[in-house]
Amino acid sequence: GEFVFLIFVAIMIACLIFIFFRLPETKNKSFDEIANQFRKLTGNDCIETTIKVDC
Repeated sequence: GEFVFLIFVAIMIACLIFIFFRLPETKNKSFDEIANQFRKLTGNDCIETTIKVDC
């Protein structure tokens, strides 16, 4: 019908609410700070905190 797009609008709004309330702010934070923050949230000590780059 005419209002099928409302399903997609509802999904988009739900996603925006999830992002706003559940994802932490990462602006001006180093990779190590972000990794530590996610480690605290998940309780997982297996997250690598260094980036290895092959030159």
